[in-house]
Amino acid sequence: MGGQGKSQIALEYCRRSKEDYRGIFWVDATSRDTAERSFENIATRLNKVAADSAYDVAAMVNLVLDTIGQWKQPWLLVFDNYDRLEDFRTVRDFFPDCGHGSIIITSRHEGVKFLGKLIPIPSMTDDGGLELLLRDSPPQLSESDQYYGEQIVRRLGGLALAIEQAAAFIDFRQMELPDFLPIYEKKRKEVLQHTRELWEYRRHTHDSEEKVELTAFTTWEMSFEQIKGRDQDYREDITRFLSVSAFLEPSKITEYLFRKGHELNHASIHWLSIFTFPDSDSDSGSDTTDEDNIRPCWDQNEFEQILQHLRRLSLIQSTQSTRTSIWFSIHPLIRDWLQLREKSSVRKEILREVIRLVASVIYDAIEGAPLEIKHELLTHLDSCMSNHSLLEARELGSLKMGFETTIFGEFYRSQGHYKKSEELFEILLREEESKLGQEHPDTLSSIANLASTFCDQGRWKEAEELEVQV
Repeated sequence: MGGQGKSQIALEYCRRSKEDYRGIFWVDATSRDTAERSFENIATRLNKVAADSAYDVAAMVNLVLDTIGQWKQPWLLVFDNYDRLEDFRTVRDFFPDCGHGSIIITSRHEGVKFLGKLIPIPSMTDDGGLELLLRDSPPQLSESDQYYGEQIVRRLGGLALAIEQAAAFIDFRQMELPDFLPIYEKKRKEVLQHTRELWEYRRHTHDSEEKVELTAFTTWEMSFEQIKGRDQDYREDITRFLSVSAFLEPSKITEYLFRKGHELNHASIHWLSIFTFPDSDSDSGSDTTDEDNIRPCWDQNEFEQILQHLRRLSLIQSTQSTRTSIWFSIHPLIRDWLQLREKSSVRKEILREVIRLVASVIYDAIEGAPLEIKHELLTHLDSCMSNHSLLEARELGSLKMGFETTIFGEFYRSQGHYKKSEELFEILLREEESKLGQEHPDTLSSIANLASTFCDQGRWKEAEELEVQV
């Protein structure tokens, strides 16, 4: 995953182990071009005379490989930022044949596991994150600073680069630790794009001569650019899938939500078609060949393949599959970035789509679904509500989303979340009384729903007063 500190860990290893190797060489593996430029520099340092007489880049590369391949002492090659495996398949051309050395590769792409032993980098949530955040603070921390520092690290998912940016932002604003998280929730984009004046995280972008400052946002955009697909429309649908997922509860998102969403909404949520194949037998009794008569069928294998591709790019965090279920998770900061990379108006549009998707699945599942499914839907409903508040949206409670508001209220009530149910019914009731009047059937239905919520809480008098109006 981008921003976990892979390059910094490799660099620190080089510093600590410099006495163990005859030579340590750092290769920018962003692309074949950057790797070749790195080898040109290495060749010049190893043997300037021979390098000056080399007739092309290939000769420079061979000069380096032949030279260190003859060494009897250990050597170390570090291939940094080898993320675009599809564009740089020939990385082995830069590996010496000699067995006296070691090679370290840093990458956010899971495919590098076929090149050697894979060492995942854990988050810094429980180890080192607080020290990184507060490394410029006084050595003696108060209990309050310790507590709020741990909260900040946890909210940032233990991601090293984001913790560094948070530390820079806190220092720049001369901010007290308890004040950071409330400001972060309001200004996430500003924080995740903030850097110090002398920012050490820099790298080449793909096929670029210049290095750019790395922030949490730029490193994930680099992964995003590698999404592969049949055409531009397909890639846009993948993008929409990720954007929608970012408004759900990120710790566990199952295939069930999208599969049921497709069954119920395939005519209106078009991007779900990326997980389907056409069922040409669906209209076998008809003579027509109209494409509209071909019903798309859900393809679990395609869903899993897309998840695996996104996981290899570190855009989703983990995937799990059982005989009956597939689910994935999204790092909380990638969720923030997926939301914030869109314009405010687009974020609200996506939120509306998520609300409709979740409401339709809840409506279908509210009676007979297993407890596990209901629990998952409840977490997604909570996420819809928190995002609705965060975006200061006015969708839920409006007449155009009266159905969705009612479904959410009824589901909250069925799960014993009476206060949340009450709030939704009250908002909708005020809107209906104002726009439709007291006698409208929708208004009377909302009054009845609110009265039922009061009854469930034992608030009989308030329920009775409402029922008089019905």
